[in-house]
Amino acid sequence: SPALDMLGKPHAGSDREGQPPYYCDANKVGGQWCPEVDIMEANTHAFQATLHKCDKPTNGHYEYCDRSGCAENTRDIPRSYGPGEHFTINTQHPFEVHTEFLEDAGELTGMRTVLKQASSYLVMNHSNCHGRDLSAMSTAMRHGMSVRATYWGGDAQTMAWMDAPPCGHQACKGENAGDGIISDISVSEKVWEHFEAPQEERPQWSQASAASSWQQPQPWQQQQQQ
Repeated sequence: SPALDMLGKPHAGSDREGQPPYYCDANKVGGQWCPEVDIMEANTHAFQATLHKCDKPTNGHYEYCDRSGCAENTRDIPRSYGPGEHFTINTQHPFEVHTEFLEDAGELTGMRTVLKQASSYLVMNHSNCHGRDLSAMSTAMRHGMSVRATYWGGDAQTMAWMDAPPCGHQACKGENAGDGIISDISVSEKVWEHFEAPQEERPQWSQASAASSWQQPQPWQQQQQQ
């Protein structure tokens, strides 16, 4: 959704800092606040997904948001994600990203991210969101949130919050930079029965059985479908 002024009207914003008109996020980039869902912030060495909620808006205008949010990062899961065959997700090859928004009676309760590559998968349960009231994001998500895909973060210091370690002082330019290819984007609906927020648990990663199929129920899909 676009940034709104105190009257609830679309507002191009101030202090754009190079951002396009009407853009807003949970760190006030572009001069205005709004809820933010980082489905994928990643390079070949780290992958992070984050939910950012905000305070109650006035006519859709927000005064403050949770800057840090409740994030989960692959660098906290050993040997889970990176370039090379010894990682569960080898970023030298394409992989799938599946994001599930979990709800109970129409209110957002959590998010689950599944990375899949051939017969391997990595599950990020975002269990650090447990106990946080995410219902504040429900209205924004029901109204619709804009999708934005960008390629950014050239200097090592700019991206250290996400990838250091394992990354060091390398700049994402020259031979350290490459194409970012996103394809096959789709949105689908799953109806679950009375799903509760994820329990606090360490995210799990494993190799799926070669006999399993992506079309069949997966180990991370524990809810009962209607």
